[in-house]
Amino acid sequence: MLKHVLFAAAVLAQVAILAVEPAEKLRIRHVTGREIVLRTEPVDPYDVMRGFYMTLAYEIARPPGHEAMGDVRPDETVYTVLAPGDNDVWSAVSVHAEMPTDLGPNKIVIRGHRDSRRRGRLVYGIEQYFVPEEMRHQISDEITAEKERILVDVAVDPEGRASVLRLHVGDKTYEY
Repeated sequence: MLKHVLFAAAVLAQVAILAVEPAEKLRIRHVTGREIVLRTEPVDPYDVMRGFYMTLAYEIARPPGHEAMGDVRPDETVYTVLAPGDNDVWSAVSVHAEMPTDLGPNKIVIRGHRDSRRRGRLVYGIEQYFVPEEMRHQISDEITAEKERILVDVAVDPEGRASVLRLHVGDKTYEY
């Protein structure tokens, strides 16, 4: 009997661990997140292991002053302050090693880290956009035609965690 209880507890613990990330993303998207729009472009549209997805390179990956943060090691947390710009697209204003406390009006912080594999770019955990298999050719063709007009709606919570909501390619919108 004890073996069955321990086995069930081990299985439940594994299921709980697997459910944490999706639950966190749902909380950010529907409860605590503030919706913003970011400009991006695709980097790598296909990965055999994960199915069809796009790796996105956001403009905020190279915010002003990020090169000066030489004391921040790769994979250490950084905080990028964002503000709305032209056409309500948000852009990076500054980057900090600690969470800023006095943001002022109409600014938000997104949490990320320096990625040693991407030449020091900052990554925020929103760089992959999974595409339904049946839509991959359509989206790929649209992206090729609309390289300048690719936007992503993102929800960002008060702690700076982010989750992708939808992708805009030209005049078309794709829900995540």
